[in-house]
Amino acid sequence: MWEAVGCRVREMSPAEHDKLLAQVSHLPHVAAAGLVNAVSDEALKLAAQGFLDTTRVASGGPGIWVEICMANREALSAALASLTEELDGFAQALRAADAKALAEMLERAKARRDAEM
Repeated sequence: MWEAVGCRVREMSPAEHDKLLAQVSHLPHVAAAGLVNAVSDEALKLAAQGFLDTTRVASGGPGIWVEICMANREALSAALASLTEELDGFAQALRAADAKALAEMLERAKARRDAEM
């Protein structure tokens, strides 16, 4: 039935499901919320389509997301640590004015996004 409506079906353990969904569902929601909270009110007034697209999921109902995050807090914490490591890499490249490292990180992200989606 699921394949008939266009879904990709994959069997996995509950633990693997929680780990993977933390990365591709829960982490993006928390990251979008963090991004919205990280910018100033003045900057929000200038937000255009890219920012709105990136943060769309942050407008989801907080109640259900608190429950989701708490229910999968271990896997989500690990996913957040991975994102923090990536963001630290970007920050280090910027502090060092390392355009090559910055380009490599952006190119890697583009290649992965283009290949996987």
